[in-house]
Amino acid sequence: YGRTIDLAKMRRVKLGQSPEDVTRILGKAVGTAKDGSLYFVINLPYLKSSQFVCQYRVFFDSEKVVSATVWRRPQCANLVTGKLK
Repeated sequence: YGRTIDLAKMRRVKLGQSPEDVTRILGKAVGTAKDGSLYFVINLPYLKSSQFVCQYRVFFDSEKVVSATVWRRPQCANLVTGKLK
């Protein structure tokens, strides 16, 4: 259901980026919340033949730049940060 994105590309999303920067990296969001945050469904590679399906939300501040990101599953965050291998 989600878009497959490699870990190196996921790590390019940073605080201070514009919504356009984020969509250039991750592709089109699956939805936008009333607060302007963007929802993504992302397949992250895990091991050699598996993937995690992850829900990722990107929040923007009043300046319209990334102020926070949240993973629904801690395993997804751990995979991106390198805590899960």
